[in-house]
Amino acid sequence: MSLVIAFEGIDGSGKSTLARMLAQKINKEKVQFIDKNSDRPIRKIYRELMKNDEFISDALSLFLGLADYKYTEERVEDGSKEFIIYDRCFLSTLVDVMSLGLISSEDVPLYMGMFRMPDIIYFIDADALQVLPEKKDISVAEAGGKISSPAELVDGFIEYQNRNYQGYLSLFEKYVETEVFRVRRDSVESSLDQILCHFSSFIKNRFSQEFEDVCQAE
Repeated sequence: MSLVIAFEGIDGSGKSTLARMLAQKINKEKVQFIDKNSDRPIRKIYRELMKNDEFISDALSLFLGLADYKYTEERVEDGSKEFIIYDRCFLSTLVDVMSLGLISSEDVPLYMGMFRMPDIIYFIDADALQVLPEKKDISVAEAGGKISSPAELVDGFIEYQNRNYQGYLSLFEKYVETEVFRVRRDSVESSLDQILCHFSSFIKNRFSQEFEDVCQAE
């Protein structure tokens, strides 16, 4: 069975960059990397509909988000690669819809039971005010939708992303029993060093493997 690793965090936290960097460190014969550019037809439909926020309801957004992750999960051939790395997993959709008030925390176990929980979750530990100075563009979706003017984007981003941040912490505390490693958001190099140190220790303890044995050849 493959070791499943997911990177989570609010928008702009750097999770995509760090997920890709970890995947690039591992021998390409041993890893499958799944991000927004992977073959995900449901996500493509979702993103097209999201361009017009009046056309897509919150309920449809929830359905398509979860359907995308379930479709992707079932397309992955478990065991064909030693490591499967997700840039976001189904947890991000649950956090989003909790922040929008679409589901209550009591409903979370029902949805979580539909998916395989990652073996490791790397949570980029940063709130909205920490990521905002480096955020070049803010989309309406990142600000929680229903924004009536560009002037509201920054305040909307801070409010919505901080709700997401607290949502992640609540999920981890109440419902996630797997390994969650909170990555301090310093420089990219420092954050990557934290991840590599933890990952090396994890695979050594779990599989008696040295990190050098799974690395991409220089």
